[in-house]
Amino acid sequence: MRLPVNHIGIYMRYLLSTAALAIATFAAPFAVADTSINTSAFGLSISDIYWTTGSLQVLSDDGKTIRIGIGGAEPLINPVISQAPELWEYSNGDFGFARLGGALLPGYRINSMTLSGTLSGSIDIEEPTCSRCTPSMPGSGGNEARIIWTADNGSGEIALPESRFTDIEGKVNYSATAATQLQGDFALNINTVLTAWSRNPAYSSTNPWNFDPIFGVTTASIKMTDMVLTVQVSAVPEPATYGMLLGGMGVLLAAARRRKA
Repeated sequence: MRLPVNHIGIYMRYLLSTAALAIATFAAPFAVADTSINTSAFGLSISDIYWTTGSLQVLSDDGKTIRIGIGGAEPLINPVISQAPELWEYSNGDFGFARLGGALLPGYRINSMTLSGTLSGSIDIEEPTCSRCTPSMPGSGGNEARIIWTADNGSGEIALPESRFTDIEGKVNYSATAATQLQGDFALNINTVLTAWSRNPAYSSTNPWNFDPIFGVTTASIKMTDMVLTVQVSAVPEPATYGMLLGGMGVLLAAARRRKA
């Protein structure tokens, strides 16, 4: 099947984004990092990571809200830049992956998690300098960022809200919150994909001695930074605590009956 020129770029962008996510998902377990942190409610470590080493940093911890900076889950090529060579549309992209393993301390529970960060993008279309020509094909460009994450509490993967942004110019803050309760051991999988594409504007010369097309320059880029995991935790009474509470209530009831008697 032969696709029209304007459809080739769309098809290639789809293949690039899908292939990058698939490779990140299946290839990530082959690279390992040992970065670990401890918070007031749980321990957390990077158990698998793709492309590069990672880092975890406790940004704040008041016993209820814990903010953790995550490094290394972004794509290795960051920013992703696309600049088309004359006529052709050009797509570029990369992916990242990190798997975090955690263990909650006895008596604690995760009530919700938020994954946030910053995306920076640009789409610049520079028209050619031409005094005797007419436009024949407009320039175009775009970018896309995807952040896909899941949780695993030992009974299976839980899909968490995905963040997806397209055609970013300037800075955009992303944030996805999952009201997912976790206790005991757990894992988080973070997949990231960045893509950018560009097609140069083309002009036809009206000069009878020059029939060569004249091209401008289109540049598109996108970058991912400042990934932060915010975790809301709370204390959960142990079964022994409930037993002591019920026992205390029994003693109070017995004392009240004696007074009435």
